[in-house]
Amino acid sequence: MENIKKKILIVDDDDEVLDSLGSFLKVSGYDVTTCDNPETAVAKATSYNFNVVLSDIKMPKMSGIQFLQHIHTINPELPVILMTAYAELNNAVSALRAGAFDFILKPYKPELLINSLEKAIEFNRLRQMEKNYKKSLEDTIEKRTQELAQKNIALSEILGQLEIEKKQLQDNIIANVEKLILPAIQKLKLKGESRKYVELLQKNIEELTSSFGITLTKEKYKLSPREIEICNMVKSGLTNKEIARLLNISLRTIEKHRDNIRNKLGIIKKDTNLSTFLKTF
Repeated sequence: MENIKKKILIVDDDDEVLDSLGSFLKVSGYDVTTCDNPETAVAKATSYNFNVVLSDIKMPKMSGIQFLQHIHTINPELPVILMTAYAELNNAVSALRAGAFDFILKPYKPELLINSLEKAIEFNRLRQMEKNYKKSLEDTIEKRTQELAQKNIALSEILGQLEIEKKQLQDNIIANVEKLILPAIQKLKLKGESRKYVELLQKNIEELTSSFGITLTKEKYKLSPREIEICNMVKSGLTNKEIARLLNISLRTIEKHRDNIRNKLGIIKKDTNLSTFLKTF
């Protein structure tokens, strides 16, 4: 036997049984409380931290099964072992159906009694461990959920601030382009092909600082820098020949670029004019 005290409540209307059984279990290392009144025993069983209850089935005023039902109404997890005479074995079946942990036949055999008590105590201990673990797990999940919610709030605030800063940076770039670069381009006095290229450059800068330029550079389209440049030219109304001449590449290369652009924009198999489509951005 372990030296750890295990609290047991014994309920029986026979004082001799209480004395003999109580003495035996105390010597066996248990912390024993006895009670000859099942009504009083109900209050004790639900008020004190017993590991197991050992009760007679046949008692006046309240049977052992009724006693069991009263206890389990208040504390359904407390193991109750009922004792019955061999001639009343049918009572044992009723006891198990009512929720008894086990039953012991009178006169009891010490080794069987101890074995039943230890099983009940171990069962109760494991069930308590399970409850504690479940409670700890629930507390941990709730704590982690709260921490995650706080982190999500903080992340949302950071993303919101980044979006504000991004918008401010974009506004600053647009303002600088409009105030510094575009006026300088407008003052250039060029003729012929050079003038046309400058006009295209001006238009491209205006597009890049607008929603069109921002839309084209989105990652989902996966357009290369050359393809974005050609998109600007197509949107500006330049023909394939004009684009090829300005970029100093072959007409066939321009046509290939346009096919790739149509494919990336999702209009490769549609009867849609590329220039018209780009103006919707």
